[in-house]
This record gives sequence, C-alpha cells and structure tokens, in this order.
Amino acid sequence: MQWVIRSAVIGCILSGTDVRAQVGPELLLNPFRGESTIDGYAQATYFFDSNTDFSDPLDDEIKTQISRYTAAGRFRVMPENRADPRFGFQLNYLTVDTENDILPESFTDLQIGLGTGIAEFDGWVAGLVVGLGWAGANEFGESNAYFGAATLMLGRQLDENTSLGIALDYNGNRTFMPDVPLPGLVWTRRLPEERVELSLGFPFAYGRWRPIDPLLLEINFTFPDFVGARVSYDLVEGVGLFASLAERTDAWRSDIVENDIDRIFFEQAVVEAGIRVHVRDNFELLVAGGYAFRQEFSVGYDARDTDKIFQVDDGPFVRMVGRFSF
Repeated sequence: MQWVIRSAVIGCILSGTDVRAQVGPELLLNPFRGESTIDGYAQATYFFDSNTDFSDPLDDEIKTQISRYTAAGRFRVMPENRADPRFGFQLNYLTVDTENDILPESFTDLQIGLGTGIAEFDGWVAGLVVGLGWAGANEFGESNAYFGAATLMLGRQLDENTSLGIALDYNGNRTFMPDVPLPGLVWTRRLPEERVELSLGFPFAYGRWRPIDPLLLEINFTFPDFVGARVSYDLVEGVGLFASLAERTDAWRSDIVENDIDRIFFEQAVVEAGIRVHVRDNFELLVAGGYAFRQEFSVGYDARDTDKIFQVDDGPFVRMVGRFSF
C-alpha cells in the first residue's frame, strides 16, 4: 500500500551496496520505479581459481573455484488496491569446484514471499511480509532445509523529514539466532538542503550523501548478514562508475553435517569497481571486477560459534548484473 511504502522504515535499506534480497522487509519497503509494477535482477559472479589451506596427504595445494548466480524479482499483485500486495522470489546459487571433495558441489537458497499492508491507525501504518524458503546443498537434496520467515512492520511519520520504524523479524535461515524473532527500531532523518539521508537503528542502518550532483556516497548495514559501502559517480546521463566494499555471510543445510541443527556457512568480503549503463529507461547493466578476501567455509549452529572447514585464498573475480523494471 502506498502509505506502507512511504512508512518510516523505508530509508534503511532502499539502496544497498550489493544486490540483495527481494523477499524480506524489502518486499514492501523498496518502492517501484515510476509507474512500474514488476522489477528484478539477475547476476553472475565468477571467482578465479584460488588455493585453500586444506592439504592432501601429499601436501599438494588444493585449488577451489567458486561461482555465484542470483536471480530475483517482485511484482505488485493489485497495484490499484490500497493494501498493494506484492509477491517476490529470490534464488541464490553457489557452486564450489574443489579437489578435496569435502564440500557439496553446489548450494541453493530459494525463497518466496508475499507482503501486504494490513492497517492504518492514529498516524501509524503497518505491513506484513511472510515467506517460505529452502537453503541446502545439491539442489533440493536435504529435507530439513526448509524454513519460514515473517516480518511485522510499523511506521510513523514524525514530521516532514523524520520518521520512525518498528519491526519484528523472524527468519529460520538467519545466520544469527535463526530460531528467535528479533525486534528492530529505525529512526530516519532526511536533510534535503544538505542532500543527506540517515537511518540509525537495529537490525538496519543506512546512510546516503550526495555532496555534489554526480557523486553519491552510501553505507548499508543489515544485521547479521551484510555490511557494505559504495561510492558512485555519474559520468554522463545514463552512464556512471562505482566502487564498493562489502562483506556477506550465507548459510545452508547439508547431509554432510552430522548434527541436524548445524549448517554450513560461507563468509566472504569483496572490493570491486565497475561501470553501470542504463540501456533503456527500464534496464540497467553493471559490469565489475574486484578482489575477494576473508573467504571461509565453516560449520555450526549460527555465526556466533563455528568450526572452520577451510579457508580460500584471496583472489580476483568478475561480476555482471542486469536490472529491469516494467
């Protein structure tokens, strides 16, 4: 619903430094571009061969090649309806080609979600997002990899440039305390004259500053899975350069883990630079290259206490992203 999209928590995750989820709170919080009712993206990232700290009995170096493929989209089911219900999906697919055969060859995280406005009262607006996901190894090979997700959001406009958001978020595949709903509180302030937008809170935080027209600085934090920063510069209309630094953590169930409650984690940090081009008003292409570091596979219940499986050495990568809206 329009009054949910403009609600208080909107500023915290509108524009991250990485292409992120479409099926959590973002399903309601992220506005559609113009009059569009469908948007989405697809991306592919290829990480060049890197050594690992795992050694075979002959002390030969073990190489690993990782690739990541992501596709996501969402659409407004009834845009003319005041509740403005929306459906979204996201597929995150990671392949691991390694000679040590410790890990499965692939990991899949597929999620679907439905979000809608549910109430408006005394200046507050409310929205609800519910979802279902599967995060496991080898393309739907684990029966215990299903999980649920839900977020209840309340927002209130305090004045023309200030808003307050309250949320209760549950995600059965969250890398931190997946079995516990986490409360959230976000205060957002916009300073139009200084061209600054700042959201402070937990588990979301976001900052945006445009000191001059071509230049945009952003920082984004989503606990516990993502933190990043990006600088963008518009060369000419429709063409711009960007550079970013980000770190993310993913989790999957796998039959190779002896304990049914434990999962496999992959933590990775990247620094990259690239170019983005608006091919048409409703299509954008990004091409980037960069360097990946702090790459580690581990196992545990959540990110607070994990045991390392092996580390992957730092190495270069290339990434291509296509975004669309209709």
